[in-house]
Amino acid sequence: FTGAIARKKGRFMAANRGTILLDEISEMGVHLQAKLLRVLQEREVEPLGSDRPEKVNVRVLATSNQNLEEMVRKGEFREDLFYRLNVVPIFLPPLRDRKEDIPLLTQYFVDRICALNNLPPREIEEEVFSYLQSFDWPGNVRQLEHVIERVLVYHKRAELLRLSHFRFVEKELGQMAPRRNQRLAGRNLRELEKQAILDTLAQFRGNRTKTAEVLGIAVRTLRNKLREYRENNEVPEEYTQWVYEQKD
Repeated sequence: FTGAIARKKGRFMAANRGTILLDEISEMGVHLQAKLLRVLQEREVEPLGSDRPEKVNVRVLATSNQNLEEMVRKGEFREDLFYRLNVVPIFLPPLRDRKEDIPLLTQYFVDRICALNNLPPREIEEEVFSYLQSFDWPGNVRQLEHVIERVLVYHKRAELLRLSHFRFVEKELGQMAPRRNQRLAGRNLRELEKQAILDTLAQFRGNRTKTAEVLGIAVRTLRNKLREYRENNEVPEEYTQWVYEQKD
C-alpha cells in the first residue's frame, strides 16, 4: 500500500501464541466488530498490504464497563460476537461494593508510585483508610490511584501520609466523609474527649468562647486542654491552625 517501506506485525500477529487484551470492547464500532468476529472464528488475519491470510493462535481477554447483554438487546453490540467472547465471564464489582479492598489498594498504589518515581517508601496514617472507604468512587480503582498519585506529588517530602493530605477528596467527589467523632468503638474516654474538643473547635474555626459554650465547659478549661495537647504533641495536622491560632 502507499507509503509502506517495511513489513510490520499487527496486534494479533504480535500476540501470536500469547494473549491480547481488548480494553473497553463496548466502545468498538460495528464495522470493527465484524472484522474481530472473523478473526475469532477463522483464527486468521490478513496483514495490511497482503493478499494472503495468516493463521494466529491468540488467547483473547476483553473488558467492558457496560452491560454487553443489554447492548445486544438494543442492537448496539453484535450478538454473535458477544457469544464468541463470553466463554469465561469474570464480573468485577465496582469499588463502592468492595470497600474492604481500599486499604490494600491504597498501600499498593503508594508503594508502586514511590518505586516508579524513585521516592522513599511512605507510611500511611491509619485514619486515611477509613476516610477513603467513606466514598463511593464513581471512577473506581483508577480514580483512587489518581488521588494517591496527586497526594504523592503534592507532598513529596512527607514521610507519613496524613488524613489532612487527602481532604480535597471531599470537594472533588461532592461528598462528605463521616466525621471522625462518629467512630467511637475501641477508643478510651480521654481520646473521645479530645476528639470532641478538636472537632468542635474546628467547627467554630478556632473560636474558644463558642467552642466552650457548646461543650458546656469553661473557656479556661478549654485553654488548659489545648495547651496539654500542644505540649504532648497530640494535635493532628488538620487541627493545628485552630489549636495554635486563638480566636475568641
